[in-house]
Amino acid sequence: MNKSFRVWCGLWLCLAGLLLGCTSGSSGTVGVSGKVTKGGQPVSGALVAFRSTSAAGKAASGTTDASGEYKLTTFINGDGALPGSYQVTVTKFAGAAPPSVTGGTEATPADVDAIYKAMEAQGQNVLTPEKLAPVDTRNEIAAKFANPQTSGFTAEVKSGGDNKFDFEVTDK
Repeated sequence: MNKSFRVWCGLWLCLAGLLLGCTSGSSGTVGVSGKVTKGGQPVSGALVAFRSTSAAGKAASGTTDASGEYKLTTFINGDGALPGSYQVTVTKFAGAAPPSVTGGTEATPADVDAIYKAMEAQGQNVLTPEKLAPVDTRNEIAAKFANPQTSGFTAEVKSGGDNKFDFEVTDK
């Protein structure tokens, strides 16, 4: 074999290794979804947050859609959560949903991705309170559900199982 052929093969193998290392699922997350209801009716716009009980764990969160359903995100949009034990909180704040930058009536995960990409391109890495519009901070769900110690919600995310967790919340 000539030297240039070996160099090209080596480069292709490195590129293939990089591509395989960057595919979804390489982070170890598994899909997690569920539904939030109040009085048996779906709750839209609620934030569902999974807080790992392990110091080495990662938090995951998702927002419910009009049917009350959510999908968790840990690293990239919709990737799920790492297997492990979690304490769960659910909050829903009064006020309108943030507007869409992609043309819809409410912000979608694609909007969030677009906002962060635009911020990164401008050298910004976080949203600060000064950059956000005033928000109505009244929680429409009982306060106990906002605290992982009092919510009563837990979840055990398994690497090979059905990771669907439904939560019933109440008013005040």
